[in-house]
Amino acid sequence: MRSWIECTRCETGQPYPGLLDLAWPVLAWFTSRVFSEDCAIVEMEQAAYDEQGADWNQEVFAPIRQLRKLLRECGESPLSPPANSPVVS
Repeated sequence: MRSWIECTRCETGQPYPGLLDLAWPVLAWFTSRVFSEDCAIVEMEQAAYDEQGADWNQEVFAPIRQLRKLLRECGESPLSPPANSPVVS
């Protein structure tokens, strides 16, 4: 007796042939949208950094907070401008 899962598979062993082909345009649109939003956010953060001369971002994402803490404890922080850099006003 065949199980239900075996009955839903085609001869190639794939459970739903063509499903990825159907979903691909949606996946491509979604990832493109996410990356374009990320790009806009990075550009806004860079403009704020340039205007303020420092990173005043109040980060809430735990891994980034941990990375910043590690950089402060273990080396020179790239989050503050060098001492001899001009202040942007």
